[in-house]
Amino acid sequence: MEDFKRKYYRIKFLLVELVSKIDKLHEENHFFEKIVTIKSEIAEVLALKDDLMTENTEELKKIEPELNEFAKQIREKFDYIIELKRNELAEVALHIRNLQNSGKLVNYNR
Repeated sequence: MEDFKRKYYRIKFLLVELVSKIDKLHEENHFFEKIVTIKSEIAEVLALKDDLMTENTEELKKIEPELNEFAKQIREKFDYIIELKRNELAEVALHIRNLQNSGKLVNYNR
């Protein structure tokens, strides 16, 4: 039971850290480096959850709604970041198209 609690608190700590890191992710300059760290922490959470499932399923059922709430927050935050990055890409693509068009106009005017 003590091992179960230790793993549970480790999962909860990691999930809180993940939510915090994901909040700061869109502000970071080293986006891809941070994603790798987040991905490894998510893998650790999944491994710990698998361990808990083999140990005590009744206790896991009690805490699963709380873990699912964290998972939902993480998913929503990732969706938000993906939307921001998609908008940034669209802006860059528009800017590139405008530059190409202006280059074509310059060549046409010659």
